[in-house]
Amino acid sequence: MKINISSLAKNAKLLPSKKLIPSRDFKIKKLDHDCQGYLDFRQENIGPSLTGTAIDYLTRSFLLHDPDAYRLAIAAVNLIGTDKQKQDLREDILAYEDLTNKADNIVDLSDDAFYLILKISAWEEAFRCGQYLPIEQRPSKQTIKQYTLMIERTSNFFKKYGQPIEIGYLSYTENGQVNGDGDYLLPKIIVDMKVSKRMMTADWVRQLLLYYVLLRSKKVTTDEIEKLMIFNPRYDQAAYVNVKDIDYNVLDFVLDQAEYVSKL
Repeated sequence: MKINISSLAKNAKLLPSKKLIPSRDFKIKKLDHDCQGYLDFRQENIGPSLTGTAIDYLTRSFLLHDPDAYRLAIAAVNLIGTDKQKQDLREDILAYEDLTNKADNIVDLSDDAFYLILKISAWEEAFRCGQYLPIEQRPSKQTIKQYTLMIERTSNFFKKYGQPIEIGYLSYTENGQVNGDGDYLLPKIIVDMKVSKRMMTADWVRQLLLYYVLLRSKKVTTDEIEKLMIFNPRYDQAAYVNVKDIDYNVLDFVLDQAEYVSKL
């Protein structure tokens, strides 16, 4: 049975924190692009999970022009959607792309575009949980304002640390049974983006370590990776650890555990 890395990262018994690196080993870098600090999710009228997916979609489609940005949404509607829902999603994607082509930057993006990206993102949520929940309300002005700030912060982050050489990079065991696609692979940094009220958790530490030891990129090797990083646009902060500061025994343990699970 195939196991996703994000699911395996929640298994504290298999990957106990005492055998890994503590979250306190991650250094915090404050970017302070707009000096507005933490953007409280309680001021938004869209749920935190869908917001996180929408910010990821805006990043991939608007900032990075990723041709596969809608891959999981399309996969979900093809799997569980009706013919009408499939047509509606195609039309939403076309309408969203038309609006993004008219905007030179995120500030110029119309309110309709933010609503459309939420409708598209709802299908990726369906891919992950198996149930499609349609958007019942349009994003408020404050929600759009905070989304805009988070995308501006993400753009600034890439300007500081480098543009991704792979989006949705792959990590997997030798037999492929444990696998996952990470967020952004920079020339020397593995980056996971978390739109969260937290800056670091033990699960995210496990996730980064798994992505690193199982990395299967054709563009960069693990020897070239210098940092493992969480970027959180809510805080406009990055939490990172230098790979050279991680004990090799920790990395070997994570790899061995992942390969062990893959053979069960």
